[in-house]
Amino acid sequence: MFEELEENQPRKQQPTDWRGTIIVLCMLPVFALFTHFGGENLALPATTYLAMIALAIALHWKLRTSVWFWIVVALLLAVHVVLLVKVPWPHFTANRITLLPFGVADLLIILGIIKFVEKFIVGISPDDDDE
Repeated sequence: MFEELEENQPRKQQPTDWRGTIIVLCMLPVFALFTHFGGENLALPATTYLAMIALAIALHWKLRTSVWFWIVVALLLAVHVVLLVKVPWPHFTANRITLLPFGVADLLIILGIIKFVEKFIVGISPDDDDE
């Protein structure tokens, strides 16, 4: 009787998601480059900014064929470059733990901007079609 239930069936193993590992490996040369030219106080925020943008791109990978998505990403990168240049990073200590809340907040803001533009451009989000 219970043999036919879906819960009793063995689960299919999903392929391993390597996106996080790939993002970290791509950020290592960026960190080394910024450490060499600008010091660690500039390398940590730059790497955090780029990692959060890369994570937002990975989370919205279904939008990669949309031109507006890449325009938004380019504008977000430009805003982050301005923030990186204008904020006096060497004047206060910023380590990995103190940058974590800023990175999470930055990621949430980036995801919110992408969702807002998606609703504005597309009209309705693909996630809302289920209702």
